Amino acid sequence: AAVKLVQIPAGARHIQIEALEKAPHRIVVKNQVTGSFILNPKGKEATGRTFTALGLEWEHTVEDAKDSLKTSGPLPEAIAVL
Repeated sequence: AAVKLVQIPAGARHIQIEALEKAPHRIVVKNQVTGSFILNPKGKEATGRTFTALGLEWEHTVEDAKDSLKTSGPLPEAIAVL
């Protein structure tokens, strides 16, 4: 099971989440209100992409086995990073 690393509140802006070390697992992001996954429900997505979720554009990159995720916000609902 995934462990919640951090919760980011609604209204947050300029969000940047980065893995500091190479890791076999990937960043997983879940909407705290609906319980639906925004990124990586199985924790295995190994390719970066730009996508729209929660009405925002997100940029997910994977470089040298390290994930990063960015959005300018503001978040309409709280998210959890797992």
